[in-house]
Amino acid sequence: MRCEDMIKAEAYRVMKSKAPLLLIAAGFVLALLYSASYEPWRAYGTSDWLGDGVMGFFPNPQYGFGGIPGDLVKDGARYLSAVAPLAHSLFFPIVAVLVIGYAFRTPITGSQWLVSYARGMKTVQLLVARTLVSIVMLVGGFVLFSILVGAVQSASGIGMTMDMIGEFLLRLSLAALICTTLCLLLVLAISLFGNGAFVLSFIILLLYLGYGNPNMPLHLTWLATLASPRPIQFIVPGTLLFVALATVVPIVILGLCWAIKGAIRKRSI
Repeated sequence: MRCEDMIKAEAYRVMKSKAPLLLIAAGFVLALLYSASYEPWRAYGTSDWLGDGVMGFFPNPQYGFGGIPGDLVKDGARYLSAVAPLAHSLFFPIVAVLVIGYAFRTPITGSQWLVSYARGMKTVQLLVARTLVSIVMLVGGFVLFSILVGAVQSASGIGMTMDMIGEFLLRLSLAALICTTLCLLLVLAISLFGNGAFVLSFIILLLYLGYGNPNMPLHLTWLATLASPRPIQFIVPGTLLFVALATVVPIVILGLCWAIKGAIRKRSI
């Protein structure tokens, strides 16, 4: 079976499921949160590898930095309009877990795949197809929603000006890369181990583990860094390094888990 056919089959499977409706519902809820938010969703002063500054998610660029020492804000206020459209990245891990967990709720080890394997389907093809479909659906939705929020805020007179568009697009591109690696991780984990309540709860806990701790720079910590009003030039190298590691490490670890799982199954026969 060709990889193109597998991608079409998985895309059709997702469209026939309720996953797109779940994604639309998530966008609607996030839009309501944006319209009703007058405080940061998460904000605190920090001193880390990027220097003194502010970390968090700031959906409304108007309210400023109440409760945060002024020496940590520095010139961060000028970045608020560029990072406000990225505040919803706080909820991306949860949305991604729910959508991917529902769309690909059938583990690739199930008996229902026996016919497909007999017809020449390969596990790698299925994982690649699921990953690409997830990226188009989730990361594409993330990018479109961010641009929409930025456009609405600008039209309302509280958003970014023309000179901040480049800053916003760079942050958005880096955040999209982080979200892409997250989709890869989730597809591998859920496809191999299923979407049981324990598996999904453990994944969500892991993704939010250490958020805000500079010594544990996981996905959400990097999303928070990109969505924070801090100078972007100090963030780019670390983000690209994390993207490279977050792409390779899950493939290696889950590949080893798959090999061990197969070896155990053979010994039990």
